[in-house]
Amino acid sequence: MFKRKRILLILSLLIVILVVIVSFPEKRKQIKTGHFTFKFSPGIDTSKIHELASSLENNYARIGNDLKTRPSNDIQVNLYAQRWRYVKATGNWSASGNIEGISKLHFVEQAWGETDSKKVAIHEFAHTVTLKLLIDNETQPLDSKAFDKKFATLPTWLWEAISVYEADQFIDPKMLPFFSNGSYPNI
Repeated sequence: MFKRKRILLILSLLIVILVVIVSFPEKRKQIKTGHFTFKFSPGIDTSKIHELASSLENNYARIGNDLKTRPSNDIQVNLYAQRWRYVKATGNWSASGNIEGISKLHFVEQAWGETDSKKVAIHEFAHTVTLKLLIDNETQPLDSKAFDKKFATLPTWLWEAISVYEADQFIDPKMLPFFSNGSYPNI
């Protein structure tokens, strides 16, 4: 009985310590470039941030030209070393990156299914430019709820396809298991 109470006490203490650590705010570093402000976990190598900055700056005008709109001038890029920090900041468990409007993006350093974080950054940036294009082409002013309702009617596959294309994240269909083993998806 005493052993069981001791184990429960130790587990309780570990849970309390974990909750305190998770709740503790992270002191973030910052680097500013021509069009981007990077806020990132201190555990991330600064040289990696400079590579991401260079990649985003090199794609800034290209993606804007491709989508025939001008991206926002100062875009905040939030990069997280730990997935739980990303989830805490965004509330998003199911993805490795997401955007908040036309000038703020978030992503995890080690994204699921992608080894090149530059492609993840470009993918999320392309989402901000696509959203800005939609807003720029609104013929009448919409409040945020009306815009969100209209946006929800747009096909997710198109929204994602634009970002996958712009980030050069093409995957040859021959490499997908259901094509290589002959079990094709239903339409």
